[in-house]
Amino acid sequence: MKKIASALKIAILSAVLILPLLARTESSKIEIPFIFTANGAEMPAGSYRVHSGLSRQSAVLVHIETGQRVQIMRQMGTGREGEVVHQLVFHEGGGKHVLAGIR
Repeated sequence: MKKIASALKIAILSAVLILPLLARTESSKIEIPFIFTANGAEMPAGSYRVHSGLSRQSAVLVHIETGQRVQIMRQMGTGREGEVVHQLVFHEGGGKHVLAGIR
C-alpha cells in the first residue's frame, strides 16, 4: 500500500511540474488589412493572434473576431532581450495575397 501511495504522489508531483510547461505558448497580436489565403483556406482581414507552443516548427494563426484558425509552418526570429517576433511573409499576385510563411 505504501508503494502505491508513493507512486501516486510521484505521478501527481510530475503532472504538476510538467503540465504548465506543455501548456506554455508564445503569442503575438497582429493586424492584417487584406483577405488572404493560408494553406488553402481563405482568411478575412482583421486582427489575429499567432500562437506558438513548444514546437518551433509550426504556429496557429487565429482570427480574433471569428475564431477562424489555420496552422502554418514557421521559422522563429527573436527581438530584443529574447522577445518573440512573428513576421508574416505574403506573396501577392493578381490582387490576391497568399501567406507564404512565418518567421
